[in-house]
Amino acid sequence: MAKFEDLVYVLARTLNTSACVSQYEGWGGDFSKKEIKESFGQLKEWANKEKLDFSKMDNKELRSLGFAKWDADNQYMVPLWALGMLPKGMELTDINGEKAVVGKDPLDNDIRFGCIPYYFTKE
Repeated sequence: MAKFEDLVYVLARTLNTSACVSQYEGWGGDFSKKEIKESFGQLKEWANKEKLDFSKMDNKELRSLGFAKWDADNQYMVPLWALGMLPKGMELTDINGEKAVVGKDPLDNDIRFGCIPYYFTKE
């Protein structure tokens, strides 16, 4: 399983691609979009290969990655960037209390404060 430090490194590479889009005036809209999509695709591919499981990370790691606490100490809202990296079969709960299963049920990608309207309960 992937370590937190490995994820931070891969995220930093993805963030650097976004910085290139911001800094390089010669990068047009279509090219910039392609670069960001490719970068996130590589991140998703890496996360799936490494069997990334956010529910096994500690509270400090989750908070530093942008996961937000919900009602209980062990409930975390999912940041949009992590949506494509959640393992298939992972159970989520929406903010209305309805259950959803990643890879089976459609998930709303609308965000508030950086997180989608779903949380998971940490082990």
